[in-house]
Amino acid sequence: MKQVLTPLESAELELLKNMMEEAGIRCVLRRGLWQLIDTLVPYAALWYLMYLSLGVSYWLTGALVLLAAGFSVRVFIIFHDCGHGSFFRSRIS
Repeated sequence: MKQVLTPLESAELELLKNMMEEAGIRCVLRRGLWQLIDTLVPYAALWYLMYLSLGVSYWLTGALVLLAAGFSVRVFIIFHDCGHGSFFRSRIS
């Protein structure tokens, strides 16, 4: 579903893009992919370790849950930015 912008929103978006270009801020595919890998791989590993740790100690599982909660926040932030189209240069990525 394509979002339709009002003329004012289009102008604001264009102004923001121009300001970002002037400041040297740009989307880099390699950096974006690395951010995804750097977040999702440890998050998945923590889920697996939490599953394994249930048979060892609930305290160990609790400690891993705290780490996973931090990664969960990071996953939310990344996918929130992706939803707004600000993480990659194109929406297809």
